[in-house]
Amino acid sequence: MTTMGSFRTEEELLEWYNSEPETGEQQAVRLETMVKGGSVRRFYRLVDDEEQSLGVLMEYSSEKKENTFYAGISRFLSELGVPAPGIIHHEAEIGLAVLQDMGSQDLFALKDAPWSELKRQYIEVLRAISPLWRAGQQEVQSRNALEMMEGFDARLYQWERDYFYDQCVSRFVAEVTPESRDKMHQECRVLQELLLKQEVSLVHRDFQSHNIMIGEDGPAFVDFQGLRTGTWFYDLASLLYDPYMSLTENRRDELVGFATEMMDWPGSDDEFDVILSTAAVQRLMQALGAYGYLGKELGKEEFLPYIPVAAKELHVLATEMGLNEVARLTKSIVKSKQQKRGNRSNRRRRFARKSE
Repeated sequence: MTTMGSFRTEEELLEWYNSEPETGEQQAVRLETMVKGGSVRRFYRLVDDEEQSLGVLMEYSSEKKENTFYAGISRFLSELGVPAPGIIHHEAEIGLAVLQDMGSQDLFALKDAPWSELKRQYIEVLRAISPLWRAGQQEVQSRNALEMMEGFDARLYQWERDYFYDQCVSRFVAEVTPESRDKMHQECRVLQELLLKQEVSLVHRDFQSHNIMIGEDGPAFVDFQGLRTGTWFYDLASLLYDPYMSLTENRRDELVGFATEMMDWPGSDDEFDVILSTAAVQRLMQALGAYGYLGKELGKEEFLPYIPVAAKELHVLATEMGLNEVARLTKSIVKSKQQKRGNRSNRRRRFARKSE
């Protein structure tokens, strides 16, 4: 059996599962590959001879430290009352775990559903995550035992902005000056301080539609290995400004109204909106950095179409908040992506004429 650090063949994985007494007597006859985002992990549905799922096999590398936290965080979330896949069996030494199968439908799959149905799902999602935001930090402090990533601080907020600059701006903006990065950070430091002043809670960190499974029993959350302390506004912004879903302003406002009541927000609506917009600016920068890295560095081109979507959303927020350098950069990103699409269309038309 291969040790953790290199991915195994499907034959090796089946052999491991079927030889483990803790996984049960039912044998798996094949693996069904499950594509899941950009993480350094692989997921397979374990299928028996009656085509029934026996669970999900997760193979992970310790290359990313947060991957080693998944099982412990999963148990913590379940005990807290936050729906997450149960851990059927886990061998940390070799980077293999069998998880409860939460199905194949995520929130993104409902993107085109009628708003009445989609809104109902969003509200269920917010209710389901609320114990994490409300009580997670206090529970962690009382236990003093949960392994998780370092919390949001000034250093991490700056790292996310640098990630945006290095992986997205530098790839898609033709005219950048040495002063541009400094201007961006200067504009955003006030926003950073506002986020740091908020009450500390636990946050999922990647709370977006592909990481929210929708089943008959309600929503369940995955890809939570990046759990850390921060402000729950970051998670809320991740959900409501998710580039995969592109919620309209009116729909977003309806969900904001529910969130303010659910979290017993003590301030004014204007204060809530300012903090949420601030968190959205930060989150969209992180997302754009991720899309640039995954799409260009790792060659996962399925992430690239979401760059102009996220950049447009960030441009609107930056313009409204007077973040002139961020607005300039995001406008250039959108223009760059549109120009490339136009060039591809022109090439297709020229090729079609030559073929006639």
